[in-house]
Amino acid sequence: MLALAVMVFCMRAMQSDATWKETEKFVRFGFWGLNVGLAPHDRPGSVPRRSHSALDSVANGYWHARRLTFLMDGTYHKLEWLRMVGI
Repeated sequence: MLALAVMVFCMRAMQSDATWKETEKFVRFGFWGLNVGLAPHDRPGSVPRRSHSALDSVANGYWHARRLTFLMDGTYHKLEWLRMVGI
């Protein structure tokens, strides 16, 4: 995202106002397209998954919450797969 912001900043500096008016609609479309595309990554389904591992790391230690047996546990594993469908 930072690289895209720098690219748009440079494009704006290199173009005249008239040319930028034509280019701006594509930049706006790309901006909203990226935000809509990234929205599923910030969905509520990932919050219970993170809090589940955070509670376990507080109760049993950090390495317990990172073990494969915990990660393949029923609750954590189901929450992980629910992230793929956009929940």
